[in-house]
Amino acid sequence: MDALVGLLDTFIEWVRNSAPEGTYFNHLFAIKGFLAVVLVCLICGAIGGQVVGNRMAFFSDALAHCAFAGFAVAAACFLAFGRTESDLRDWMMPIMVAFGVGIGLLIAVVRETTGLQSDTVIGVFFAGAIGLGAVFLRAVKAPGFDIESFIFGDTQKVRTHDIAALLVLLTATLVFFALFYNRLVLVHVNPSLALSRGVSVRLCQYLFVVLLGLVVNLCLFVVGTLLINALLIVPAATAAN
Repeated sequence: MDALVGLLDTFIEWVRNSAPEGTYFNHLFAIKGFLAVVLVCLICGAIGGQVVGNRMAFFSDALAHCAFAGFAVAAACFLAFGRTESDLRDWMMPIMVAFGVGIGLLIAVVRETTGLQSDTVIGVFFAGAIGLGAVFLRAVKAPGFDIESFIFGDTQKVRTHDIAALLVLLTATLVFFALFYNRLVLVHVNPSLALSRGVSVRLCQYLFVVLLGLVVNLCLFVVGTLLINALLIVPAATAAN
């Protein structure tokens, strides 16, 4: 990862020096924000079709809002270990990603084992995560937390490490679809036919939930909890027409 960050820093500096004086790309935050938004759009565009096709729009929205609880848990861990405020972002990202993926898998397991409707299970976890996040944030009073940046994103705070993480995520997404795309489509169209063809329906569904959790929790640092779902749903829904 450090080598990739070094290459990205070199590229960003080259773009900055190549841009005409006084233009938008003379600023490092502008270049980093632009690269991050482009990568987020590519990732969400790649995965959005499967989200819409599998009727997971509410599911992805719930994962985005569950990140609020993930941040609260990360803030609590951050304060419990007495870290400095500058370390908050480094602590926050892996904890939020792990929390988001765990919530997504838990929703899938509960939905499968209880027989409850999907919207009911998702609604329960949605409400629980928001409540947990509110309680934790009230208790710990996390430093450096900007609710507007969390909801709408902030491209001015994008770091080179964030761009590197998004680049790795884009590569992982493309590799995942290269290996599983046809099986995912078959599972979506007819699960019984997929089982008869030897496709592991449960494995495909769980792997997709893990990928969706990674996408939502890593991309919301750039575009926020509200806009990440828009990027997942609106382009795919438009293409469906």
